Amino acid sequence: MAKPPAHRKATGPLANIPAIDPALYANVGRYAGAAVMTVFEQIGGTTRMAEWAEENPTDFYKSVFTKLINTPKSVEVSGRISIEEAVRALDMEEGIDYTVVEDAEVEEDT
Repeated sequence: MAKPPAHRKATGPLANIPAIDPALYANVGRYAGAAVMTVFEQIGGTTRMAEWAEENPTDFYKSVFTKLINTPKSVEVSGRISIEEAVRALDMEEGIDYTVVEDAEVEEDT
């Protein structure tokens, strides 16, 4: 079996780049996503995006919309929960609180 190549110490400008901790590297996608969302909000968020899309509908549909609708979504399953529990958990992540009050009297329109 061949030996893997020996690691060489970086020289020049590369020597000044800090090594990424493997634990951090595993989450670099999350960090990048959070950074992009922060910048998105700082430059105007959905209001500015809607203005841009209004002025550039072809670019919006070609550059943004098609990428989002074609992106496969995956869900990690680590246990069994009901749909209601899953929706509640997602809403809580987004800061939405739907508190259920048991036996609350509800006025009906007559």
